[in-house]
Amino acid sequence: MRSFFPVTVAVVATFSAPFIVQAQVNPTRTITVAPGYGVTIIPAVPVYKIWVDDGSRLGVDFDRPPEEGATIIHVYQSSKQSNTFSSDGGTMLTLVSGDGQLQKIAVNFSNGKIQQNVLDLTQASSTPSTKFAALTPTVQKSRIEVIRRGLDRAIAEGSIRKNSDLENAVEEFLALMAQGKTLESASQQTGVMLEVIGKLAKMGVEAEGYQLDIPDEEQLQVKAGKVQPVVFTLKDFEEPTRKLKRKSAQRIQPDPAIASEPKAAPPAKESPTVDPPSQKAIDPESEPAEDLPAQPKTSPFEQTAIATLPGGMPTAKQIERGYQALVKEGELKPYSQTGRNVQTLIRRVKWGESPTFAAQESNVEPVLVARLIDLGEPGPTFKDPHGQANAIVRGLAVANRTGEIGYYSYLSSQVQTVVRRLRRGASLETALQRSGVTRANVDRLLQLGNYESPVAP
Repeated sequence: MRSFFPVTVAVVATFSAPFIVQAQVNPTRTITVAPGYGVTIIPAVPVYKIWVDDGSRLGVDFDRPPEEGATIIHVYQSSKQSNTFSSDGGTMLTLVSGDGQLQKIAVNFSNGKIQQNVLDLTQASSTPSTKFAALTPTVQKSRIEVIRRGLDRAIAEGSIRKNSDLENAVEEFLALMAQGKTLESASQQTGVMLEVIGKLAKMGVEAEGYQLDIPDEEQLQVKAGKVQPVVFTLKDFEEPTRKLKRKSAQRIQPDPAIASEPKAAPPAKESPTVDPPSQKAIDPESEPAEDLPAQPKTSPFEQTAIATLPGGMPTAKQIERGYQALVKEGELKPYSQTGRNVQTLIRRVKWGESPTFAAQESNVEPVLVARLIDLGEPGPTFKDPHGQANAIVRGLAVANRTGEIGYYSYLSSQVQTVVRRLRRGASLETALQRSGVTRANVDRLLQLGNYESPVAP
């Protein structure tokens, strides 16, 4: 007991009167950290002081500065090495709350995978006022915000699919937390294991100030009773990749009738200088198919364009813009097999893989990759459909007068289909693909229509 009192006196002397009234020491808890495996600590009350006996071996992150009251703490093994190891190889972590509670945590170090990822101290306190359900709304909101930041980051990185069962369950978990439910109660009701919440909390702490470019209207609205009674563990973070690998061997082969090359339309007699269309016309009012129709083989130019692009975030963003354009226009559905494959492709390119290698590993046809890259290129193709439509109309009028394109020719009607699609907001490349008009024809009409490309942002 004599060795305890000096510690107590030191604690009282550290804080001013509004924070420490009477020290209360809670039972010591034990955690284990390993390289790459930290532990998320959820204290019962906000923590205003954190002591680490060996800071060279243990790293600590917070959801907010301790002087403001940390509500989520993440500890991990530091890469630094200390020459002052304790006799048992561990160290001690001390949490000091604003109401004078001391929480001692013995930290052991390991080289293997650890079993406990979350230390929830809200269930250990015997005082009703320290239960999570009784915490102030500010503290509850802080914890929810940290976990939500981690969820947003996991979705952005592709660890969790947007609108998946796991995301729905975490959203319901956060809704229950906002109602004052304890972590254990929310876990039991939603099936989300605390280790998953711990990992999301860790990602949220690390993502302080993380900017996520997702429109507000796309955020999921929580609906009670919509989550299936399943259990989600850390394995679900790799679910999109695992499912893709399992199904790759069972990939459905396209119908030969659909995959066959489209027949070329007869050339227009009145068109001496403009090439005839190379693809069969598609009804502009027809409903888009669930997946993209069969694509022709890539040209040498497209293969070169794909091969020369490096992996990394800029290329991934360009492909993602093209993907979003196809989804917006209804040509590609995110939940179709092709849509999921493209999402895997984007993640691989973000990790640094070249588009060519990522396309092979993701089962995405090179012609689709070339189209996504073309659609995602910032410039007039992606940004100015209405200006292009007006210029094509002017160019078509000139071509009709000069005889390059006949008034009632097949090509003239197909060009008008391109114009209609552009005025409905489709990109130029998408309008060409769906109407069967070649890029050379449109470039000629844009030239006749005196089209001036806007400056790309």
